[in-house]
Amino acid sequence: MKNSNFCFVAVLTLVLTFASCKKDNNEISKPGLVPLKSGNSWTYKVYRSNIVVDTIVLKVSDYVSIDGYKGFRLISGDNSFSETFLVDNDNDGNYMSLGGYSDKDTLIAASMRYKKNALKGDSWDFQEISYVNNTYFEKVDIQMLCICSDTAINTSIGNFKCKAYQWSPDNGADIFIDYISENIGNVKTEHFENNHLFSYQILLDYNVTK
Repeated sequence: MKNSNFCFVAVLTLVLTFASCKKDNNEISKPGLVPLKSGNSWTYKVYRSNIVVDTIVLKVSDYVSIDGYKGFRLISGDNSFSETFLVDNDNDGNYMSLGGYSDKDTLIAASMRYKKNALKGDSWDFQEISYVNNTYFEKVDIQMLCICSDTAINTSIGNFKCKAYQWSPDNGADIFIDYISENIGNVKTEHFENNHLFSYQILLDYNVTK
């Protein structure tokens, strides 16, 4: 599997430049399946073979306008190359992926990642945006499948009612299941390799304003 930073959120996509990105003075909050507002953050523990291997912090930053498109900057990891993903919620509360840019590359491609009112068995196409080898952004056409519309995920900070969304970037060799709780965000993500659980990340803490 390639060394990629996958964005846990869906995005509208277009090609842009840093010069075209500016902060929108009318900063707003966007309610939806994943609550988006500048300052919202989520902290996760990453496990492999039941051993903690990493801690990840995901933060919502400025609401920006890029070539007429508006969205929130979503920041993850150490941002060694200033990479950032762009996300938003549409008018129906669906979580949208808008693209990504860094000091090395820019890619924008619009698609719905998480459908708010998805029912078990619903599926749709979206474009997964990843930052590959800290060098360039890449988009992959993927089918998202809602495999459960009401499941409970237990964490150290409480129990969360979630929808489960399954997807694969490579025709099933790697399978990811994202557990999303409405008005909270991503609670857990499982990563399976060849049908065996390889790793998972689970919510440790969050700071969300709706």
